[in-house]
Amino acid sequence: MSTLYHVQTLRGMYSIALDRDTLGYSIREYKHGNLQGCASLGNASLEDSIIEYNRRISDAARYDQIYYVRKVNPEQI
Repeated sequence: MSTLYHVQTLRGMYSIALDRDTLGYSIREYKHGNLQGCASLGNASLEDSIIEYNRRISDAARYDQIYYVRKVNPEQI
């Protein structure tokens, strides 16, 4: 599995990552570094996967007041 994008909140409480593996793309959400949920996007295209990833980030800000601000280097994971 390789991480394409990963962002987290200012103090690192929440983070969200877009991953790619042999089965396709998936979005993983973390709280305090523990996996909270994973959504498999299957054979969706990269563009559709990025759109879904960005929608989840936007929805977190709109509905839960969770603001992702820091990009994380995938090598740090």
